[in-house]
Amino acid sequence: MIFETIILKNILRRKTRSILTIVGIGVAMGAVVSLISMTRGFTTDFLATLEGKGTDLIIMKKSSTNMVLSSIDEKIITTLREIPGIKRIARVLVDIGEIEDKPMTMIIGFDPKEYLIETNTVLEGRRFLGGDAREIILGRIAEDNLEKKVGDIIEIHSQKFTVVGIVDGGSLIDNGAIMMDIKQLQKLVNREDQVMNFSLQLENKDMVGTVKVEIEKRIDIVTAISAKDLVASDEGLQLGATLSWIISAIAILAGVVMTMNTMIMAVFERTKEIGILRAMGWKKNRGLRMILGESLLLSFFGGISGVFVGLGLIKLITSWKMVRGFISPQIDSVLLIEIAIMAIVLGALAGLYPAYKATNISPMEAVRYE
Repeated sequence: MIFETIILKNILRRKTRSILTIVGIGVAMGAVVSLISMTRGFTTDFLATLEGKGTDLIIMKKSSTNMVLSSIDEKIITTLREIPGIKRIARVLVDIGEIEDKPMTMIIGFDPKEYLIETNTVLEGRRFLGGDAREIILGRIAEDNLEKKVGDIIEIHSQKFTVVGIVDGGSLIDNGAIMMDIKQLQKLVNREDQVMNFSLQLENKDMVGTVKVEIEKRIDIVTAISAKDLVASDEGLQLGATLSWIISAIAILAGVVMTMNTMIMAVFERTKEIGILRAMGWKKNRGLRMILGESLLLSFFGGISGVFVGLGLIKLITSWKMVRGFISPQIDSVLLIEIAIMAIVLGALAGLYPAYKATNISPMEAVRYE
């Protein structure tokens, strides 16, 4: 009988306990898969939204660490237009709120004459005209979430707006949003003449550094940042990633404790057996390898089940209208490799103490153990 077969048979001897341990590890690893994949997915989609619109630089208030909380006087657009190298400028304002007792929805204010709206492909109806007309367009996910179509009326902050179009915005964020004229949104949220940020297209992408320096030199209250740097430094995104790892660490710790408890019980129950094996000539390191092998095998199966649990959790969460339009989970080979490494580490940590106990069992005392 080969050594690996002994390890497998030891696990199968206590099927119920082993299955419960694998399920427990699977739930813990599933939480890790779902949390990390959703955090990374949002970050990836946020970057794709910015880059997909051809934005080279984003202008934010210097003191702001979160783009959504940034507020800038839109009058500085006059100074921006004087800076060499800037091809096109677009103003952006964002609000998030509950619409007619429906899920939390993002409302994005654009100027219909500026370039950011150009990437939206009209599926039904038309784009809003701007000005005093109370018109809005819906991303295709927002259309489904809000259960509205072209011609319907939507009440936003006690004001009624007509849906004039359904669009494919090319990204999850745009597709899950309501879009309207920026002047209308400024009035709704009492931020007249204020924008969240300015998005800039440059005449040449190689001019990013030069234009950034010139902007910050002329307008000292703002900072100019590329899309990639913004995603990497945004406090909200960083906080989300940190929280997902903290929760994941707690879940993994729970898995370690559960597996360790299983292996300690296995060692106590097999004290006499381990002593007999030692008396028959088994060396300490062989007993160590056996217990560690059992712990690693349990964690391996737990890790595999965790991927499926995670996929199930993701499907459940993304089917909830409250988060549709905000989350697009990202599961790739990198994440799967990370999960495999976590499962191995979990098994090794959980098996160390039980393995140590097993290697220090005296053969003479173990034979007399009842």
